[in-house]
Amino acid sequence: MSKASDYRVIVGIDFGTTHSGFAYTHVRTQLNEIITHTDWQDYAGRFKVPTVLLYDDDLKSVQSWGFSALAKRPKRKKVIDKKPVELFKLHLGKMSNKPPLPNGLDYKKAITDYLHEFGKVVKNKIDDCWKVNFFTQIPTEFDDNAISIMRECIFKAGLLKDQYARNLRFITGPEAAAIHCMKYLKEHNLSVGANFMIVDCGGGTVDLTISQLLEGETLSEIIEGSGGYCGGNFVDQEFLKFLESKVGANAISQVRENHYCQLQYMVQEFVRLVKMKFTGDPSEFVDTELELDDICPVIKQYCKGEYLDKMEEDEWTIILKFDNVKIMFDPIVKRIIQLIDTRLHLINNNCSAILMVGGFSESKYLQSRIKQEFSSKVKLITIPPQPVSAIMKGGENVEK
Repeated sequence: MSKASDYRVIVGIDFGTTHSGFAYTHVRTQLNEIITHTDWQDYAGRFKVPTVLLYDDDLKSVQSWGFSALAKRPKRKKVIDKKPVELFKLHLGKMSNKPPLPNGLDYKKAITDYLHEFGKVVKNKIDDCWKVNFFTQIPTEFDDNAISIMRECIFKAGLLKDQYARNLRFITGPEAAAIHCMKYLKEHNLSVGANFMIVDCGGGTVDLTISQLLEGETLSEIIEGSGGYCGGNFVDQEFLKFLESKVGANAISQVRENHYCQLQYMVQEFVRLVKMKFTGDPSEFVDTELELDDICPVIKQYCKGEYLDKMEEDEWTIILKFDNVKIMFDPIVKRIIQLIDTRLHLINNNCSAILMVGGFSESKYLQSRIKQEFSSKVKLITIPPQPVSAIMKGGENVEK
């Protein structure tokens, strides 16, 4: 049996619903440095890579993954439209309406295949993968069965010699982030005995935990972690509902089923042009035009009746106004606020800080709404440096 002192490297893996990444540290050095991997294919400088796969026609072999599997701008000429596979991590949870996968593709295979490709990058970075202590992030709502499946997939992906190897440990996202943020909290003068909440806002889930600072830079979780399916991806789904009101639900359904790449590209454009820029301040908002015949040309063949008449009149251009976008965010933001409020009530609002981490935490609108709602109860509401990588780095500090 390997002892902790035998490990040369500690790797923290954040396998996320929409994006994944890892950080690592060499145990036997004096530098004590945690390095976040940022060299992803042709996209250097990114903390994470998309959790997306592109298979061959038989769904047997992975043709591409990550950034290269994302949909590209549609071409006017007829091409075979392969369907990227995404959001497969959500099948591990207990949500009622799980995103569909291609017929014949099991979600366990998708997870294994993705981790296999992802693991190649880890192995390339770490010379001796078998002398590695792995920490893998999981949502708070994962049960023992989901964790067992994750372990099986990691083993089949080639990251473990033994399915039950002890050099793999699971940690929830908020737990890892709490550990990483301890130094940051001390800089804000939080004293021993203070309670603080981590809100991990990911693409699929939002997970919360409340911990207390103890002596010797240690933590105690005082309220069991909780979470919900209200991550950033659900804003994207609200955008698609808005599109349904313009072109018809059947048109969106047909594009999703037969030309998923074009649907995904539309969503990518929404995220790039609108979602990440939205602050909730009307004075900062600029109406955004989306030319559907350019970003999703195939939609014209599925748009019928009065929807077709209106879109032809508008020259296949839709305009996203402030109120349209706010309505997309509000149901998701409301759910996150409810989650936070419920946890605060359990400790009689005795909370000194709320720290937001994860990709969706970078939303200025989400930040402002949470501050607006809770600033009178919690003195410090903030986003630590590099919130996207907080979970990966937190896994390292568990062992150090």
